[in-house]
Amino acid sequence: MNKILIIVGILLLILGIVLFFSDSFLLAHSINHSFHFTTVYLTPGETYNITINKVTVFMYNSTMPLTFYGSSLTILSGSSEHGFNTLILEPTTTPGILHIHNNNTATVIMSYNIIRISSSFITSGLIILGSIILGIIGLIILVIGIIKR
Repeated sequence: MNKILIIVGILLLILGIVLFFSDSFLLAHSINHSFHFTTVYLTPGETYNITINKVTVFMYNSTMPLTFYGSSLTILSGSSEHGFNTLILEPTTTPGILHIHNNNTATVIMSYNIIRISSSFITSGLIILGSIILGIIGLIILVIGIIKR
């Protein structure tokens, strides 16, 4: 019985580790291919529109502050770190439109990237979480098997 617990614990631990690293690699690989920034020059008073069809992470950097608002779109959260600003956008109806307006008296240069959050990102996150839980269960079973030996 104890030998079976040790074997099951080792197998679950190995399976958890393999799932974690393989899914982490696939998720990181798919994200890295989507980092292509677009540069836009907004003259004073100009508005630039972007169509949003899914939950989206909008990353941008600009030379001066800009005004953001949405049509059929909710800005869920925003943050700023290391010179890049991030907005998480969710269309209330499809398509939603993100309006970016230059209220300044000078031209603003903005570089942006859009990362669309698909169900595969959510699935990958759940698999990573499940693999961590599986690894912990495997480790617990392994320790119980060793203690009962």
